[in-house]
Amino acid sequence: MYKCQICGSNSEPNTPAHKIIIAARKATYPFRARANACWKWIKERRKFVHTDDRGGQGVERVREVLACAACAMKFANSANGDNAKTDFRNDGKRRR
Repeated sequence: MYKCQICGSNSEPNTPAHKIIIAARKATYPFRARANACWKWIKERRKFVHTDDRGGQGVERVREVLACAACAMKFANSANGDNAKTDFRNDGKRRR
């Protein structure tokens, strides 16, 4: 059960929430030497090594809201929602 952050209505129990990305920005991540620690197979034996993180470019979410199914569909079909990305996954489950 949750409250829609667009229309303000309360949802029924066991109704999935939809996350709508309102604002996003481009991000650049720098190169990081020896950032990740892991085990690798080197010449038929495992060795603990530190690997580099290449960095790169991506998109970060600046603002996102929880919405009911009706508001999520309205936002996806509206003229303002053409450039926005919607995430229609169930918000009640934890992701790893």
